[in-house]
Amino acid sequence: MADGEIIPAVPSSAELKTETSEAVEFANEVAVIDDATYEIVGEFIVGLKVVRKRIKSIFYNDPKTGEVGKGHVPLMHSAWKAGLNAYNSLDEQAKKAEEIASDKLKTFIRERDAAEAKKKTNEIEKRAQEAEALAKVGKPAEARRVIARPLSVAPASVRPKIAGLSIPEGWDFEIEDEARLERKYLVPDLKAIKKIVSALGDKSAIPGVRVFKSHRLAGTGRR
Repeated sequence: MADGEIIPAVPSSAELKTETSEAVEFANEVAVIDDATYEIVGEFIVGLKVVRKRIKSIFYNDPKTGEVGKGHVPLMHSAWKAGLNAYNSLDEQAKKAEEIASDKLKTFIRERDAAEAKKKTNEIEKRAQEAEALAKVGKPAEARRVIARPLSVAPASVRPKIAGLSIPEGWDFEIEDEARLERKYLVPDLKAIKKIVSALGDKSAIPGVRVFKSHRLAGTGRR
């Protein structure tokens, strides 16, 4: 860079700063309770993807590597760093809003599917009891008809389709009773074990743990 050359300032991002801040606020406050609100939040997420592209477009991007803050306009390192920090700050806000809203859509689908599955299970159990009662009083034909009757529970709702948004379906889990987990799914607390061994050495008494001396090389340096 030649002496006296003006270093261009980082483009103003005040509008986007306000926009991303409001987006996080909306994402935190909005509730997904039905298909209509699902679509609203889904379209909000699609809009955030556009906002993130706008954020990236106002900063200097290397057309070859896509590196933010470094491009066709020469900048000193300090100015490049300021631009990179500004970009990260804005994009992190937009990304945060996107993640919060996406989690709410996933939670809505998961809870709705769980509720429908519970209704189906309850109806099947009730029908089995009814059929058993009929069989006990000598009415096997009626019992079979009860079992064969179509379920009254509506099939799982179809997830609303939103242009530009794809939330892959999959399986998730939560631990209901840790005490019932098989041993192979438990992970030893290595930090807690190390703390005890470091303090007590060969006096440690942890079932399943062998304590031994470790030997490490330590350089003293030369004078």
